[in-house]
Amino acid sequence: MYNVHKQPEPVKIDLFKGITSLRSNDIPSPKLTEVVKDEIWIVDDLLSNQECQYLIEASEQGGFVDALVTTGLNTGIMDKEYRDSKRVMIDDVNLAKYFLQRCEKFLPRAYQGGVLLSMNERFRFLKYDQPGNKFAKHCDGCYWRNDYEITTITIQYYLNEGMKGGETTFFHDSFKDVNCC
Repeated sequence: MYNVHKQPEPVKIDLFKGITSLRSNDIPSPKLTEVVKDEIWIVDDLLSNQECQYLIEASEQGGFVDALVTTGLNTGIMDKEYRDSKRVMIDDVNLAKYFLQRCEKFLPRAYQGGVLLSMNERFRFLKYDQPGNKFAKHCDGCYWRNDYEITTITIQYYLNEGMKGGETTFFHDSFKDVNCC
């Protein structure tokens, strides 16, 4: 039996101001690879090294806590056998708009009966800081902003490199008929 906990409140950090204040000669040239047709894409070099470093440092300031397994609206359980990573959440509407502009050309205009409107402003920074940390096989949840807006695409930004492990495995065929929302 697990105890249900309230999810931590998002941390208040103006990521947009920090990102847009960077003056970088490290201008990325994004490259798109389609992994699974119309389903999974990888965009390399969307963010500069300096932008990634800033986001890592800002998320560290936010204070990582043990990530709960989501069970409902703003609730979760602690299940270290299923998920044992750390997480900090930061809401930033302006950064979401800015990042949407940066990656919009890589996103489908329509998907699963919906159209591209916006990007979720809740940035979830995950940290796997111990060997063997994991997040077991799962479907990402969706976010209902209102009756007409729902997230249907997950965007993951990998901010560091040179690490061993930590790859994301897509179990595409096994989720073919599963409604994850």
